[in-house]
Amino acid sequence: MNRWIPIIWFLSLAGITAQQVDSVSIMQVDSLVSASRKFSSEKRFEIALEVAAAAEKLALEKFGAESAIYGNACMNLGRVNYFVRDFKKAETWYEKAKFIQGLALGKNH
Repeated sequence: MNRWIPIIWFLSLAGITAQQVDSVSIMQVDSLVSASRKFSSEKRFEIALEVAAAAEKLALEKFGAESAIYGNACMNLGRVNYFVRDFKKAETWYEKAKFIQGLALGKNH
């Protein structure tokens, strides 16, 4: 199951120069979130959760706990947990995402 994460990570680096570190990190997180959504739509929830957790970890490490991209990764974890019917975890991730998005983008966004 963890074999997907290095493949997706490697593909997200193709054609990127070293001067675009933030852009690369954003693309990596976005690619992981997109892959997680794809696996969810295919009902491959175990892989979707692993990939979503990798996106959350990378976003936290690269951008911090109050960044919009981290909030997006948290929202995706809530989404996948909702699909696997783990509503308690889903609610926890949704609440965290809502709080972070309020900090990063403002309450009216």
